[in-house]
Amino acid sequence: MRQPAVTVVIPCFNQGRFLRDALLSVQSQTFADWEAIVVDDGSTDGTTEVASSVLDSRIRYCYQENRGLASARNVGIRAARGGVIALLDSDDTWEPLFLERMCRCLARHPGAAAAYCGFKYVDPEGREIGMPSLKVVPPECFHQTLMEDGNWLIPSAVIFTPAPAGEPGFFDEALGGVADTDLWIRLSARHPFIGLPEILARYRRHPAAMSRDPALMVADYRRMTEKLCGDPGGEHADREERKRSAHARLHRYGTLMYLEHSDVRRSAQHLRRLLILSPGVSGTMAFWRAAIRAHLPMEYGGGILTRSALSRSAQGLGALLDELAAGSEASPHPRLMPGLRSRAFLALADESVRSAVWSEAGAWLWRSAVASPAIVFSRPFWGTVARGMAKVARPGARLMLPR
Repeated sequence: MRQPAVTVVIPCFNQGRFLRDALLSVQSQTFADWEAIVVDDGSTDGTTEVASSVLDSRIRYCYQENRGLASARNVGIRAARGGVIALLDSDDTWEPLFLERMCRCLARHPGAAAAYCGFKYVDPEGREIGMPSLKVVPPECFHQTLMEDGNWLIPSAVIFTPAPAGEPGFFDEALGGVADTDLWIRLSARHPFIGLPEILARYRRHPAAMSRDPALMVADYRRMTEKLCGDPGGEHADREERKRSAHARLHRYGTLMYLEHSDVRRSAQHLRRLLILSPGVSGTMAFWRAAIRAHLPMEYGGGILTRSALSRSAQGLGALLDELAAGSEASPHPRLMPGLRSRAFLALADESVRSAVWSEAGAWLWRSAVASPAIVFSRPFWGTVARGMAKVARPGARLMLPR
């Protein structure tokens, strides 16, 4: 039997209305040496009929009782005949050049485990929304960036080679919504991930997409952390710093995940633990910019924000800081509160500058300096001012500081 170069694994659970678009996007690839395996994870919506309606001898259909997304992906990987695995969620699609460009990229780096690319957000009808996501880091920095910043990839924008015997190559079915993060961490610890700076995938946002229940996601992240690094009270003193950093990332994740769902009480609980494990992380601009984005739909990505979006984020951050300072549990580091407020306000100023919301930028700069005057002597403060002044030099822009 002919061995295709690529196996496309398409798990599907009650996404029959989008599956046809996914399959047609595979059929329209300029790279034709592929097979596709549709793994129906116990659907009850006519997925079988949709899969059989797309006539192509390269498409195989497999049914299993509902066991979850990670299990469905593993079934497809085990049945694959291709030398490269390409994941495509049933509600996502590819640009016609996806396989050609991605396979060429992976072929140029024979020691790599995977290649990934950028993606755009689309609505249920396939119309582009928001800003595309295009984050590419040097291969030698990928693993550390993934560990520190969290997973910014979507599975539909990744292709990888089946792992050699004895190496990680399957999704951990016990980890639910973070199984892909876990696999990328394990693979990238051994081999490089190569980023292709092109937008080649389309990620569909719709109400029926996989639920992101924050409690379940944080529980899965905790299981992943303990699996990779052990629980905080375990032995192995030589790994204590690694464990500490890993559990700090867990609480950073919990802070942002609950903030995304407007649960400031639980978000503050995780932030308190983060302050204990890693006080410096929660004082960085990167953390507070992530907190600002946590309030907003994913399709905002790293793009500009509207005045109303900034206002929404400011209200959420204010509620989080108030809960941290005066909630049912007192902050473990009350002396840190002025600095935390100052950094949060500075991040709002920076986002306002980047989005050219000038009056808000000046107001937040002022509040940042009032909360903690020492911030005026910091590089992030003057970096924000410099960005603002550079934009002010453009016609029609005025950065106004309060009197």
